Amino acid sequence: DQNGYYSFVLNENARGIYQYMTQFLGDQSYASSYSWMSLTVGTLTPTAIAVTASTTTPAVNQSFTISGTLKSNGTPLPGKTITLQSEDPSGNWNHAVNTTTTDSNGAYTFTVSESAQGTYRFEPTFAGDTYAPAQVTISITVGP
Repeated sequence: DQNGYYSFVLNENARGIYQYMTQFLGDQSYASSYSWMSLTVGTLTPTAIAVTASTTTPAVNQSFTISGTLKSNGTPLPGKTITLQSEDPSGNWNHAVNTTTTDSNGAYTFTVSESAQGTYRFEPTFAGDTYAPAQVTISITVGP
């Protein structure tokens, strides 16, 4: 409208998490811009994600595993995408180190190695669908 406001009417027919993006392509007077929004429709089923590591003190360039399970009310959730995020010793986040899918037991595994010493935080994350999102953090100290 004349004040720059806009609106949309949407009707989602299933519970879940929906991502929307609006975009203005720009014109002769104004640069392009966009905005993201996340909307949860309905009540999502609670989840719990667990994490362990094969070692919390690996050497530089030594492979280690980060693994765990995704469950809802004690029931494994197979076929769900888990994204591994990490924070390096300088505080920089890598929001998509890797992704994997849970197996029939709701289990996931990532194999990781780091090339520099320091304490890293790893965060396996389930983004959610009809099940609620979940994340957990584990710290790993990489030594010489």
